Amino acid sequence: MNKSIHFTLACLAVASIAFAPFTALAQQQPARGDGGVDPAALGNDPVDLAMDKGLQWLASIQQPDGSFSKITGVNGLALMAFLGAGHVPGEGKYHRVVEKGIKHIVDSQDPSGLLGGGNGRMYGHGMATLLLGEVVGMTYDPNQAVKRALPRAVQLILDSQAIPKPPQHAGGWRYNPSSRDSDVSVAGWQMIALRAAKDSGIPVPKSSIEAAIAYIKRCAHPNGGFGYTGPGQTPSTTAVGMVSLQMAGEYDAPEVWKAADVFLRNPWGNNLWFYYTVYYGTFSMYTCGGKYWQIWQDMLKRAIIPLQSPDGSWSRGGGAEGSVGGTVYCTSMALLALSIQYHYLPAYQK
Repeated sequence: MNKSIHFTLACLAVASIAFAPFTALAQQQPARGDGGVDPAALGNDPVDLAMDKGLQWLASIQQPDGSFSKITGVNGLALMAFLGAGHVPGEGKYHRVVEKGIKHIVDSQDPSGLLGGGNGRMYGHGMATLLLGEVVGMTYDPNQAVKRALPRAVQLILDSQAIPKPPQHAGGWRYNPSSRDSDVSVAGWQMIALRAAKDSGIPVPKSSIEAAIAYIKRCAHPNGGFGYTGPGQTPSTTAVGMVSLQMAGEYDAPEVWKAADVFLRNPWGNNLWFYYTVYYGTFSMYTCGGKYWQIWQDMLKRAIIPLQSPDGSWSRGGGAEGSVGGTVYCTSMALLALSIQYHYLPAYQK
């Protein structure tokens, strides 16, 4: 089915604030999901087979309340993995899985607009807000609960950014809505979430995006790459920095292209955040296109597909990821990286 997605939803009753960084991103509208990856139609493509096994595993561990994990952000990532394969509310083999999961996310929103809670709350909030933005962008008639939750979630992101911070941290985000410092990793999720919300018709001030761009650029290393809270070159934060600028429309920024060269030379390194790097590295290299995407595609498949367990999941012993996000997190990030070839998620549209 080659249906068009209507990003501008009259039912939201909000006027989009047009500004340069996001305008070009909304010019092309992706085709709506055609029912998801159909196992019966799968050939021997290793990505198709890995995706199907991974989604089956995620669906099998969903809890009665719609969750996959006790961590809100991980639930958002798991649901985006289904969206990335074309399974949306009301359509696709796993549409009921998606519907239950979305309800769980929306029900977690508190009066302030925050989605979920616990440690690192802005991490989870950014991931969950991104999910809701993609849901609105991929469906003709999102339910009323989602349409009410998304603008409130976006406003919390904007309010958190506006908290007075020292000059070096201004424009960014940290673990809590009231944090007065910032880091590139948390900022990355908020910037992608704002991009998804903007594409869905939610107004996002130009000043907020400009401040976020300035913050990310202050974390750029002179020789290429991005650091965690200042200039640096770790693989994971370099990939996040690239995606953050790209999603804000800074495709031609010299910081992006210098970072792309640094990243491809050593994408793994002594990296405790392997799946994080897989997701953001795939996102950034795909957006760079050309030789960067050609080289990365092969690297991605060789790195990620052999790590899939027979049951369809991914995990990684040791390091920070296994203890923080667990198998659901690792599986979701792997699936999100592999699903980029399907072009279902609006964030993956160029």
